Amino acid sequence: MHEASDFFISLLPAAVYWTSFAFTPGPFWLSWMNYHTQPNTASTYKIYIVYLLTYFAGISFLLAYIMQTAVGIKQSLLLPLYFIGSAVIVHIAIQNYRLQAKKARIHFTYLTMVSISLTNPKVYLSVPVGALSVIDLTPSIIVNSVLFSYIVMVPIVFSGSLLFFCLGKLSMKSSYTESIQKITALVLLGYGLFLAYEGIQLLNIA
Repeated sequence: MHEASDFFISLLPAAVYWTSFAFTPGPFWLSWMNYHTQPNTASTYKIYIVYLLTYFAGISFLLAYIMQTAVGIKQSLLLPLYFIGSAVIVHIAIQNYRLQAKKARIHFTYLTMVSISLTNPKVYLSVPVGALSVIDLTPSIIVNSVLFSYIVMVPIVFSGSLLFFCLGKLSMKSSYTESIQKITALVLLGYGLFLAYEGIQLLNIA
């Protein structure tokens, strides 16, 4: 019993990391919240759960495994992601802004979810750092990676999705919906421009 308690305590650093990741507004969550200001969007959760258990958990596992084997990710591989990510995020910002006028809607398909995550350098930069929390947790790198990317991550990130889902639904019933959507679009635009700036900085260093 005491050993089990110690084991769960050893998972706390990973839980703290995923909590900070899951409850911090980013491109995915802002778009997710804005999407759910529309009525009848709850069915999207079926797609989200598949995405969470397949793509996001899978990429988290892979990044954790790479970090633990000390291979790492070369900076040169991240350079194109900054510019691709910037273009995708700016496009999403425009879509979010137009949403307030009901002229366009972001369709949260599996491909949309993967595209946002795939082109977001935050995932590739922060997840490997978070994986440091499970290094030497057990003798097995694979077990450590599963604990990090499935056992700890899934319930916490799913809770984050519920929070931003509820925020979207609450704003749907508010007279401030359009203001929230415009602010969301501006934040996304700022993040997209930031990615482009970081890419230019990295290009200058290279």
